[in-house]
Amino acid sequence: GYCVDRAGSRLRADTPLVLLGACASIARDRSAGRPLQQGLLTVAVSPPDGGPGFAATLPQLETFLSSPAGRAALARDGLDTSVEVLETRREGEALLIRLRDTSATALPGTEATYWRGLFEVNGHLVTASVMSFANQPMAPDLAVATLRGVIAETRRASVAG
Repeated sequence: GYCVDRAGSRLRADTPLVLLGACASIARDRSAGRPLQQGLLTVAVSPPDGGPGFAATLPQLETFLSSPAGRAALARDGLDTSVEVLETRREGEALLIRLRDTSATALPGTEATYWRGLFEVNGHLVTASVMSFANQPMAPDLAVATLRGVIAETRRASVAG
């Protein structure tokens, strides 16, 4: 039930950011697909780093993201005081983070608390987020299940170049 919002996405070669929403909303067609519960998904892809591989650095990344510098990196406004890391989970070769970001630059209508996943695909660090709408909060277990689906589908659809 989620489709790419081409108008809201930034598809530059350096760091693409893909915004996904309910197909029915994006197409402005009530008969188009809808997710079980609406939310807003984002996927960002970083340039390849050529480092030792993401799985090898997961423990260090988890520690870093709990530090002031890591919280600043997670914050939309770049301020460590804007982010509180509520939970982290390592699942396979992915790091899932539940966080609260009170940045003034948050997407209008979304909740401050959401899930973000970091994982590697073909040497690129990929960051995926699942955000709830404030007027229709998504249960945390549904949000993390949706994030797992985004990670699995991104990996499935990505073919090594």
